Amino acid sequence: MKTGFLVFITIALSIYILGNWYLFTRLRQSWPEQWQGFSLVITLFLFCAGCFVLSRFIGHTRYTGLYNIVSWIGYFWLVILLYSVVILAVFDIVRILNWIMPFLPDSTSIQYKNLKTFTLLVTCCTLVLVILTGYFNANNTKIRKISLSSEKINGKPVVIALASDLHFGNMVCDKKIQKLVDLINSYNPDIVILAGDLMDEAHEYTFKNKVGQPLKHLKASKGVYAIAGNHEYFGGIKGAIQYIKSLGIEFLRDSVVELDDIVIVGRDDIHNLGTSNTSRMPLSQLIVEKHRNKFILVADHQPINLSESAKAKVDLQVSGHTHNGQMWPFIHLVNLAFERAYGLFKIDETNFYITSGFGTWGPPIRLGSNSEIAIITIN
Repeated sequence: MKTGFLVFITIALSIYILGNWYLFTRLRQSWPEQWQGFSLVITLFLFCAGCFVLSRFIGHTRYTGLYNIVSWIGYFWLVILLYSVVILAVFDIVRILNWIMPFLPDSTSIQYKNLKTFTLLVTCCTLVLVILTGYFNANNTKIRKISLSSEKINGKPVVIALASDLHFGNMVCDKKIQKLVDLINSYNPDIVILAGDLMDEAHEYTFKNKVGQPLKHLKASKGVYAIAGNHEYFGGIKGAIQYIKSLGIEFLRDSVVELDDIVIVGRDDIHNLGTSNTSRMPLSQLIVEKHRNKFILVADHQPINLSESAKAKVDLQVSGHTHNGQMWPFIHLVNLAFERAYGLFKIDETNFYITSGFGTWGPPIRLGSNSEIAIITIN
């Protein structure tokens, strides 16, 4: 396993442990003395926190039934942990301000004890609202319609359906993938591009339960194409490619497809388990002079090194990966981590579209970000 990936895992696990410690400490402080059953709360707390960690270790094993259970519990615990920490941090800021300039009741008074109970109840109610809202939003897919013009397109407009980050597996199941297929087919696209992270990293669960089978029914007159994302690598790139091809999808991995007016360049993912993918071919080798009189469409999962496509005079690059943050406050983090994290924009003469993706990583929750399919019409 690569050193960079180990460093990432170590940092992520440390943050997770600290977050759980903070939440448990504040929960213990807020728990009213007259309420019984805190020992049961401790047991449930440790169980839920442990489920997320366990799911990370058994996702690639044959224990798919156990993985399904602990991942659902663990992923929703992740949401509870995140927003509990945010809410309680706000209350702690108030406590710090009160320490500087007292305005709350004395800590020994009944009023202060009632305030602690109020804090606990507000946190719980907010979490329920966040989960319900986020779950609804994640399952309410938006259609983003985009229109571009190019002198390279002769005759009727070309309609491209773009979906990325499906993450099909135990969290994004066949029913939701069927919804994707129905929505895409309703627009009668000429081309379908699945821009990486089709599969979640727990490939064994996907193989055993044949998740993703509805993709066999995608219809496009000029073909359905997919590229690799980082999650195809996480679960094993060879098995992922074989499975995706079995769904009747043409897999592009640093390869080119020439159609009537369009050249599709499908790039390998830039990262391989946390390190740079040195086997990835540069665009200067993939795009040759004979392609220049056609509309050049590049599909590249991660929106990194955008200037390479601009220098290569690509007409359109489509990407995903960022989920547009998926859940607040990560939307701000992806905007810091990437040159651009979402939307339609232009660098020199090259158009770019970064989609927020169809599925979700981890919990099926979206807050501040939409599940989407892009319908791109090139006139």
